[in-house]
Amino acid sequence: MPTDAWLDVYRAANLLEAHNLKGMLEAMGIPVRLKGEGLVGGMGELPVSEIEVPLMVAATDFTAARNALLAFEKPSAGAWYCPGCGEQNEASFELCWQCGRDAPVC
Repeated sequence: MPTDAWLDVYRAANLLEAHNLKGMLEAMGIPVRLKGEGLVGGMGELPVSEIEVPLMVAATDFTAARNALLAFEKPSAGAWYCPGCGEQNEASFELCWQCGRDAPVC
């Protein structure tokens, strides 16, 4: 396989998800191409599989991109308890809602 080949690494459900994941990968230094963005206008008329937005990466970046996307798909950890005040916080909170302390690093 040529090293300049672009491979389909993920199929986003919609354009918003595709652009969010593209931004995440590009922040990691992985260039991304989106394929079929124009088909989103056919939503409701085309089969769902046709309006998914494939993310394409260079063959050399495939493994790193796939690992990052697998980590993205994992469910986040459960609630955490603040080491400062003991308050329970939802998994999505980066700071304790009660005292503002950073979440503990796992």
